[in-house]
This record gives sequence, C-alpha cells and structure tokens, in this order.
Amino acid sequence: MANAIKEKRNGLWKGYDENGQLWDKGNYKDGIREGLWEWYYENGQLWMRGNYKDDKEDGLWEEYHKNGQLWSKGNYKDGEKDGLWESYWGNGQLKSKANWKDGKQDGFWEFYWKNDHFAFRI
Repeated sequence: MANAIKEKRNGLWKGYDENGQLWDKGNYKDGIREGLWEWYYENGQLWMRGNYKDDKEDGLWEEYHKNGQLWSKGNYKDGEKDGLWESYWGNGQLKSKANWKDGKQDGFWEFYWKNDHFAFRI
C-alpha cells in the first residue's frame, strides 16, 4: 500500500468492493492520480485500464468485455479524447471507429456488422 504524507495520497492505492474483491488500483503522486490505473469486474478480470497525467486521462485507454475481448480503445490528451477510437463486438470484430480532436468528434463515425463488414457512416 501507499504512504499518506500530509493527508495526500502517494504511491500505489487499491480499492475493494464490499466483498473484499479488488475493484481498482493505481498510483497517486502528491494526492493526484498519476500513471497506470486499472479497474476490475467482480470476478477479478480486467475491465478497464488507462493512464493519468496530472489527474487527467492521458495516453492509451482500453476497456474489455467480460469475456476478455477488447471492447474499446483510444487515446486521451489532457483529459480529452484525441485521435482514433475503436470499439469491438464481443467476438473481437470491429464495431465502430471515429476520430476525435480536443474531445470532439472529428469527421465520420463508421459502424460495422459483427462479421466485420461495413454497415454505415454518420
């Protein structure tokens, strides 16, 4: 576990649900989230992970279906979605993709059927 210095969290912190199962873990530096954070389903399997910089989402973030397949992935910059974001069906096939800039959708959003064939664009 981490050390509390002047009431500010520092180091690795772990959160648990009411059954004692690990819910999340990540690092604090001087009371703010910094570096890799991970969240877990009630069965202990990884649900989501991403990085923080100065307590804001920054860099690659990934979310997973309960079956372990990737659900979505994309990047943040200064707490805002930035760049290509993709989501996936539970079978691992691409479901949708869109580009983001400064937290706003930039261009088309494309959707795909479960068989990976293009469906439509908005």
